[in-house]
Amino acid sequence: MWKRVVTSLLLVVTLVSASPVQAALEPEKIQVYDVKKQEVVKKIENTEQLQAEAKKWLGSITGPSPRVNMGADKGLLVKIPMDPPTRVDNEWLAAQITEINLILRPGDKPALLLYSDQNQAQVFEFTHDVTKFLKKVHLQVP
Repeated sequence: MWKRVVTSLLLVVTLVSASPVQAALEPEKIQVYDVKKQEVVKKIENTEQLQAEAKKWLGSITGPSPRVNMGADKGLLVKIPMDPPTRVDNEWLAAQITEINLILRPGDKPALLLYSDQNQAQVFEFTHDVTKFLKKVHLQVP
């Protein structure tokens, strides 16, 4: 079951990406995907402030996450395109990160689904508090 959920999430993230023409004209927006509704429920301007906050998450990675199951009925996935890509070098990852997906599930610590410039996806645990980011973008975990 969890493999199907993760596969579905990866497919959704790929499908909701902006077209290459639009991406060349303006920074790609942050997208909020609601798992229960199975749709993008909000688009947010991808500002330098928000990208800086997301970079703090990368700096607080504590290791690979064993929690790849997002849950079948609740949660949010916040897709943050990194423009320009951000380099991460730690004991678990050495890559240019092009996209950060913040996984938010009720009653669980957030996790990061990261995409590299080689289109490799990995899920990580991290310690930086996301409260400031969530307030800035007016989000609450369902």
